[in-house]
Amino acid sequence: MEDGMDTAKVMASRAPDGRGWGGDYWIENDGRCVGCRRETKIAIYGDGAVSADPRGVCGGRASYGLVAADHGATGPDVPLCFDCGNERERYEAALSVARRRWAVAS
Repeated sequence: MEDGMDTAKVMASRAPDGRGWGGDYWIENDGRCVGCRRETKIAIYGDGAVSADPRGVCGGRASYGLVAADHGATGPDVPLCFDCGNERERYEAALSVARRRWAVAS
């Protein structure tokens, strides 16, 4: 999918090599990354399996959410893309935003 597309679900074809996918899948937005503001993605397969693996069809936009309980807080999960979650400065900036959101939610 290209940046800026507003479609929640897009049907995609089987992986080119056909290995490990087990059928058709679709990409679903999982929220806007607090680091870079791009939509994060998850892949949902025909058998109901869900994947946010950056090595798969979602790439660097794979959903890598910040979970409040993992950081000793309460509140909603905060979307983060894999790219931002794996770059220290962007991760720390995103965690700062998440902590402010969790403080408001508690």
